[in-house]
Amino acid sequence: MNKIKISIIIPHYRSVPLLKRALESIGTAADTEVIVVDDKSNLDSGERSLLEEICSGEGRFLYDNTTDRKGAGVCRNIGLSHARGEWLLFVDADDFLVEGWYERVKEYTEKKPDLVYFPPTDRNDATGEKSGRTKMYEELVTGCRRKPTHRHLTELKYSFCTPWSKLIRRSVVTKHDIRFDETPVSNDIMFMTKCAFYAEKCAVAKEPVYCATRSGNTLTSKKSKENFKIRIEVLSRRYAFLKQNLSKADFRSTHIGQLVFGQMVCVFADGYGFGTFLWLLSFYREHKMKILGAGFLDPVSFIRKAKMLISWFGDIKKARKKQ
Repeated sequence: MNKIKISIIIPHYRSVPLLKRALESIGTAADTEVIVVDDKSNLDSGERSLLEEICSGEGRFLYDNTTDRKGAGVCRNIGLSHARGEWLLFVDADDFLVEGWYERVKEYTEKKPDLVYFPPTDRNDATGEKSGRTKMYEELVTGCRRKPTHRHLTELKYSFCTPWSKLIRRSVVTKHDIRFDETPVSNDIMFMTKCAFYAEKCAVAKEPVYCATRSGNTLTSKKSKENFKIRIEVLSRRYAFLKQNLSKADFRSTHIGQLVFGQMVCVFADGYGFGTFLWLLSFYREHKMKILGAGFLDPVSFIRKAKMLISWFGDIKKARKKQ
């Protein structure tokens, strides 16, 4: 029996054709297993049969979320409980891996890093053009590779908080019992924050392995006051974790103060109203989250981060208009 090197975990919800594309992009390799976890899709018999068919075969496994909760975080945790590989790759069902991904990942599987960052790419499924969805993350990765200083690596580790486009050593996750939050949104933030913190050595790759798509129907692009408040609660835990575990200089390099301030702007940009703004101010005060913390007005990082965020939010706005 071949030793499993890489476990690829995919949460799935009612997107069988896109999942088929993702699985085709992954292909097959003797040392790789693919774990698909269906999130209570309630498919008709034909769709369910197709789902089972595309998830069948050597090295492919389909599990159902039979818990009383829904969401990608729940499904990823189920996937983690079944993973056997030395390394973890997370793929969203509506995204895919780029040609040559396996060779690029294998370059690191025999090396010492606990966490490898790959520059992601993106695509708008409607037009086939780049969407701008990953621009912020691309610049963080390429910027760190261009200037591999401790400061740039710290910024990368704590600003690039999606689980995809990364190779994660599974022992880091198991040793520190790291799990995804089982919330409808922001379920990956604390998982990746902790993985970044506990990874003893990180590497930054040159070539992409992951393509994130934009269809206009993601939780990120949907407005919801309830989801906004969940994101703020997760942000408060992330803020407290970084404040407690990082040095003052490293805490500044995370630029989390800019993110705290940015959520205040989002209140009005997304039309949540003055009442939500007052709630947010009270929440920040209660959780001792500084809006204008040290390093907030570092002009170089502020301008660069602002440009990335404008591009990212601009892409979300475009997606919302098409819904």
